[in-house]
Amino acid sequence: MAWEALVETHVHQALAFVNLLRERMPLEESLPRYLLEDLVADTGTGHNIVSTVFVEAKAMYRADGPENMKCVGEVEFVNGVAAMSASGIYGPTRACLGIIGSTDLDIGAPAGGAPGRVRWTADALGRLDRVPSFVRGMVKRIYAEWAHDRAIEEITPAVMDEARTDLGLEGM
Repeated sequence: MAWEALVETHVHQALAFVNLLRERMPLEESLPRYLLEDLVADTGTGHNIVSTVFVEAKAMYRADGPENMKCVGEVEFVNGVAAMSASGIYGPTRACLGIIGSTDLDIGAPAGGAPGRVRWTADALGRLDRVPSFVRGMVKRIYAEWAHDRAIEEITPAVMDEARTDLGLEGM
């Protein structure tokens, strides 16, 4: 079977699964409930579903904090679901192996401040590559902003260690 046909088959299967989820969780409900146990029940119906990708659902937002950061709660929640699934307790399917979300890209550094304009050494980039992909951009930005605020032009592993200590992130 050509790869295009294989992809098309998987896309059709994924769309059928999405339709099943929509039937079980109508978007009109103010507080839809669809948790890991529900996903396990749906994926454990005889098909060989190896992993899933979570697509933004505008649910589990933070109740408190700045308005523009409330959506982060959804990713935090889904990351927890992924960790629960990765334990293997809920079966072989790895839920939320990928996370797709969005954010307002107009929020960021004020004009004139360009924290993304620091240089990174190969060793520092290698260390950054070990950060999970769905939070890597945020982590890179934290290091870049920290370095920018201190007029540091190049991020090295030593600079990363100093930033982690300064930000109280040693255990992470």
